[in-house]
This record gives sequence, structure tokens and C-alpha cells, in this order.
Amino acid sequence: MTKVSILVSILIVGSVPILGHADDEAVTVSISPGAQWDVEFRTTWPVTRIKLFRTTDDSRVSRWTPQDGFVISHIDGEDSIHRQDNRRFSSVSVMLSPRYRHIPKEYAPFSPFTDGGLLFYSGRFHACGGECGDDSPIALGPWSISLLLPENSHAIVNSVRHAGDVQWLDRGDGTNVYIGNAEAEETERLIYVIDEALPDYIQRPLSHLFPQLLAEFTERLGPLKDKPTLFASLDPHSHRGFGHQGGTLPNQVFMHFYGAGWNAGENGNAFASAENIAFFFAHEAAHMFQHKGDIRPDDSVGWIHEGGAEAMALISMLQMELISDTYASNKVSRAYHDCAAALAMRSLSESTPTGNYNDHYTCGLLMHMAIRRAVKGASDGQRDLFDFWRSFVAGLRHQSDWTDDRFIALVEKMGDAETAAFLQAMTDSPQEDAEAFLREGLAGTGVSFGD
Repeated sequence: MTKVSILVSILIVGSVPILGHADDEAVTVSISPGAQWDVEFRTTWPVTRIKLFRTTDDSRVSRWTPQDGFVISHIDGEDSIHRQDNRRFSSVSVMLSPRYRHIPKEYAPFSPFTDGGLLFYSGRFHACGGECGDDSPIALGPWSISLLLPENSHAIVNSVRHAGDVQWLDRGDGTNVYIGNAEAEETERLIYVIDEALPDYIQRPLSHLFPQLLAEFTERLGPLKDKPTLFASLDPHSHRGFGHQGGTLPNQVFMHFYGAGWNAGENGNAFASAENIAFFFAHEAAHMFQHKGDIRPDDSVGWIHEGGAEAMALISMLQMELISDTYASNKVSRAYHDCAAALAMRSLSESTPTGNYNDHYTCGLLMHMAIRRAVKGASDGQRDLFDFWRSFVAGLRHQSDWTDDRFIALVEKMGDAETAAFLQAMTDSPQEDAEAFLREGLAGTGVSFGD
């Protein structure tokens, strides 16, 4: 294999003072495909530590190897790099492998394609020098990122193909960047890079169904600001076993399939039915219409955005006749039983801190069915769940607007006080008789309890 390298420079902003030019401080990342990434963090002023943003587990501690004399620490939910002797420094290097890893409620750092291409998530390298909270202005950037590409390779950054050096400002949650030889295809609504090794039963709906879903949500929720890019990759040799992960960032949606089971065909595994595949795509498509630019949901209120995506996908796909009534009924029935089991032990406000992220999907779906009932009832059938979400998103002006208080207040305004109280109770406290509580709160929604 010919050794090539890729250089990535990312701005690190110090605690004091903050430079006026994004290029004055940089983090350098050197990549040799198939080998190790050599990452150098460099600051203009000496600092006692470099804090890394977007930390939901301690995987950096086990997967990143710092240069001699430095350590990576995971303390109180934060990752940082510092010297063992605690002296100040202005540069440090770490080594890491560009491999897929599932990180709870976080985007994978790397998603490999079967042809040797790679999707990497820039937010994994967002950092600051000194003390800086995840909710501070510094945490939103910008970071100046530059890529120096080798010959016979290109990058796709913010939906644009670059065959040579490229530089951009990374903001908010960052972006996914493709590096490799695959060429993007473009349609009226979508730019996409789909791994050619994905089986046909996945490629077909990706290239045909996904644009239809975008058209459906555009009609119901309004147009996206820019044409999005879809990345879909396959790693059949993954050591993680078998599964899939999807996500969205501004103007892009990405899906990664890992494990050999995907090549077994539509009947080779439980997930690979046409309805399951289609629902997965619809859920991710719905997410693209839930935020504006850098204003993104917080995981602590996952029932809002995950439950909303579940409900909008379910309603749209039923109306588009992409799933059967039986499929929809079974999904809602499972959500009811799973949510009841969860609420018997904890409130939704406790779901994220305890790592029970699935509560947001199951209970969130049911909560949105209640919202749909309330909004339709208050408007004599003239408005529905999509009108509600359109109003909620239109009111987002600042990151602080994305709260359950504001969301529930809009439910009371566009729906009714009883439904708002039902949602508030689910977020605030466990329920002694969770099944009875849900039955009462969901009466009139058309939800089947699967009895």
C-alpha cells in the first residue's frame, strides 16, 4: 500500500485571551490510511490542559495514546490532556486508530467504506485550552479546519467536493467529512455517497425512497435551507458484531451498517425487512427538519426529538403506504409496554443520566401521539403534529430555546392543558401504576395497547 497522509488543522481557543483570527492556534492531524492517525494539538499560549468536547464515555482514554510525558484523563464526565508533571505546554501529540466505534448518544468518530474510503466526524477533535464548559460560547467554535489531501483522493466537505487542499470553519456540533475515491451523485433534493458494497435491498430505498421522504417532510414542515448530503457506509468485517447507526448534522445525514449479517439478504436477519429499513430511513429524514443551523436538541430532552422523529416517520409512512397497519400497530404496542416498564422505575428526566436512552424513543413516540390528538382536537382537525413541529422549530432563536418547558408550553397553547400536564408528569416523576397512567393519558389517540 502506498503511504499517504492527510493533514487536518483545527482551531483550539484558549481560556484567555481569545485570538481574533481562527488560524492563529491549530490542532494538526496526520493520517496514513490503514494505519494510525497522528494528532497534534497546538495552542498559541501555554496551557495547563486541553479539554476535549463531546464526551459521553471514556473511550478516548483507551483508544488515544498520548506522547510520552502526557496523560488523557476522564474525570467527572470530561476528557482532557495534560502533562504528568502538570507543567504548562503549547503542543501535544496523540495516536489513534481510524476505526468505527459505537459511542452512546454520540456520532461515531470514523465510519469506514468497503473501498477504503472513510467518513470522519470533526466534532471528535473540538477542544479548548484551559477551563471551558460544554455550554460555554467557546464550545460552539468556530474551529478552523484545513485538509491537505494526497493525490488520487478527494474530500467532500459541507456537500462540496475538493480534490486539493481545503479549509473551512467548523461550528456547533461539527460535520462529517468524506475522504476517499467514491464520487457523489446528485438529484433534485439530495447529494449522496453510497457504499457500492451495500446490498441492493438497502441501496434501492436509499436512492429512491429517501428522496421521497425528503419531499414528504418538505411539504409538511417546510424546505431545508440547503440541499443535504447523505453518506451510507458498510463495514462487513467490523469487530463490533452486527448493527447499524444513523445520525444527522446540519445539511447531512449519515448511516453506517456494520457486520457480515447485512450481506445475508433480506431474510437473513431480523432487521433487514423492507419495513424496518424504510422506517430507519424515515426516522433519520425527520431529524433533518427538527433543527435550524447550530440550534440543536439536547440529549436530556431526547423524548422531544427522538420521539418526534419516531412519530413523524410512523404517520408519514402509513399515509405513504410504506408500512402496513399491522407494522405500525405492533410498533406502538411495543412502545407502550416498554414505556410503562420504564416509567414504573424512573421519570424521563432520569433516563439520560442513567443511560436508558431507549425511553426517549418509546415514551417519546406515545407522547407525540398525545400531542397529535390535542392539536387536532383544538383546531377541529385543521392542524396536526406536523403543524405543531413547524411552529416549534420556527420559534427556535437560541440554543436555550430548546427546552422541555418551552415545548410543553406550546403543547398547552396549540393543544390543551390536560395533554401538557400528562407530558409534564412523565418528565417529572415515576408512575406507581404506569400502565393505567398511560392508558388514561393516551385515551382517544388511537394507540393500540396490544392486549
